[in-house]
Amino acid sequence: MLIESMERDLGLNNLTRHERDVLYVMQELCGEENRFVRSDAIRRHDLLKPMTQPTFYRALRQLLERELIEMPEGSKAGSYRIRPGAEFNL
Repeated sequence: MLIESMERDLGLNNLTRHERDVLYVMQELCGEENRFVRSDAIRRHDLLKPMTQPTFYRALRQLLERELIEMPEGSKAGSYRIRPGAEFNL
């Protein structure tokens, strides 16, 4: 219940479990500098290993559509980071 309450306070309760897990991993990998991280590095994280590849890419797509993550300008895929000013604080 504590984690659920914290997720609600952070505005993460409207995301699927998979989307939240991808965000948690990205927060760890992007670091305080919020650098771009390759999708294969995100995918290899222990938390996401049980997630199927289609589910992983679906979660990335949904996070992009919700404008919670972004790709470098001019890039079509491959690297992502949490969008500065996104509507939550991890």
